[in-house]
Amino acid sequence: LSDYIDQSEMEQWLNIGENEFDGKIWAAPIYVVGQPLAYNKELFREAGLDPEQAIETFDELLEACEALKAAGITPFVGGNRIGYEGTWVFAQLGKQIMDSPDDLKAYILGERDWAEFRPWAERFTETVERGCWNEDVSSLELPEKYPVFQNGEAAMVWAIDGAVLESAEALGAENVGVMKTPVFGEGEMADWYTATQSISHFITSWSPHKEVAADFITSWHSPESLEQWFAITGTMPADSRFDLSAVDDPLKQTLFELNQQPSVWLSNFEPPQVFEQADLAGSQLIFSEAGTTEDLVNLWEEATTRWREQNPEEAEQYAAWAQKTT
Repeated sequence: LSDYIDQSEMEQWLNIGENEFDGKIWAAPIYVVGQPLAYNKELFREAGLDPEQAIETFDELLEACEALKAAGITPFVGGNRIGYEGTWVFAQLGKQIMDSPDDLKAYILGERDWAEFRPWAERFTETVERGCWNEDVSSLELPEKYPVFQNGEAAMVWAIDGAVLESAEALGAENVGVMKTPVFGEGEMADWYTATQSISHFITSWSPHKEVAADFITSWHSPESLEQWFAITGTMPADSRFDLSAVDDPLKQTLFELNQQPSVWLSNFEPPQVFEQADLAGSQLIFSEAGTTEDLVNLWEEATTRWREQNPEEAEQYAAWAQKTT
């Protein structure tokens, strides 16, 4: 797209770093999916917590977990039967030790010391060791966590925007709050939000009308198109120019405000083999309490080394992609 669309236009698009290669942008994001930490305000009150007082640090989050447990309330509900909950935990915590997605690429390419990877894994392990999760977290599929939260059986859940809005319908909008994941790390992405583009438009190499296609893609980001997209779908357009005043639902407006902040979804920067053999497998290791933090870090190192050895051409392309992130 960089050959056909002005840089000043593309700079308004959200999360385009996932679509960059060789110094160019190859696809246009259409809408954004956020992943806030949703919480049940009524259960917070039952545990003696102030639902209107922001939880800012990870230590404060762990203290909230202890208060909820003391009140007989499950703090977090997750679904990790296949391992996806753990990938969401990595998305939320892993970025906090990194300055940009380029740091993750450097770990995957064996260019960074894996000892530096440990802090996020320690916090993940700590949440499990301290009993912050539902007892059947390893038995539930990822989507099965939402009915548990919506039935008022757990205080917090990492959820996508649509699931948060469904929870507000089930529990009452006045009982559902959202926040960014509290911070423990010191990386430049520690305070970033967690969100991703869901669908992207691109121009095929065999298209005989590339300029027309580029104009069409650009038209999706016009003010009129952004307004119509929201009116028809109710989802957040992947464009910083979207007028939030068009959103009259306070909870949805909060979600969209979060989506417009700097954000990243780390799994989008992992080779599929690494995602399966490190991210998914590692989360099953920790949630099942079959391994330690050290085991988790070693698993990532072994999986990335194996991927590079087994897929040298893919690793070479990945290294070329890793040279720059927008």
